[in-house]
Amino acid sequence: MSFNQPDGALPFFQQSKPTTKGPKKRTSSAATGRKAFRLVSDTPNRSNRGLKFDHSQLVAALGELIKTETDPLSIGLFDNCGSGKSTIIEQLRADLVKDSLPVIIFDVWKHEYDAMRRTFLKGMDEHLSQAFYGWPIVRNPKAIDVRVYSAVNVGSEKIKIKWSGLLLNLGVLLVLSLLILGPFFEGLVLIDALFHHQNLDRFRETKWGQA
Repeated sequence: MSFNQPDGALPFFQQSKPTTKGPKKRTSSAATGRKAFRLVSDTPNRSNRGLKFDHSQLVAALGELIKTETDPLSIGLFDNCGSGKSTIIEQLRADLVKDSLPVIIFDVWKHEYDAMRRTFLKGMDEHLSQAFYGWPIVRNPKAIDVRVYSAVNVGSEKIKIKWSGLLLNLGVLLVLSLLILGPFFEGLVLIDALFHHQNLDRFRETKWGQA
C-alpha cells in the first residue's frame, strides 16, 4: 500500500493540525474546581510589620543589650526550624544599622565544610575594611590579611625545613652506621670462616701440630 502526495509536501504524520487563532481564555480556579495555592517563601522576613509571636520584644531586648553592654556577649537563639530566628536577626540588623552600628551576619551552614575561623576572619576583614557610614572600622586591614593568608605559607615552609633536616639526619646516621657496623660485620665473617669445621682443623694442625 502506498500514498501519493504532491512534490514538496510533508508526509501525513508530519503535517500540523489546523489551529484556530484567537486569545486563549483563562479559566479561574473556581470554574475548574481546583484550589488556588499560595506558596510561602522560606526566607527571613525583612519587614517589622510581619513580626509576630513577641519577636519585636526580642529584637528590642537584644538591641538594648548590644548597645548598652560593654563586655563581649555570646547570645544564643534556640528554637525549631521556621520559628523566626533569622527574621529576628534581620530585624535586629536593620535596627542597629539605623544607630550606625556595623553588623556582620555569618552563615555557618553555608561554610560548614570550610575552614571556619579563616573564612570568618576573611569575611570580617572584607566587611569591616569598607568605609562604614563615612569612617573606617579597621585602621590597618592588611594586618589581618597578612596574618590570615601568610599562615599557610609559613606552615608549608616549616614542613619543608623539617623534611630537609630529617633527610640530613638520616644521611648522617647512614654514614655512621656504615663506619661502625662495617668492621663489626667484617669481624663476624672472619670469625665464621676461622671456626668453620675445615678451617678449624687446619688451624689446629698449624698451631699445635695435632692430627
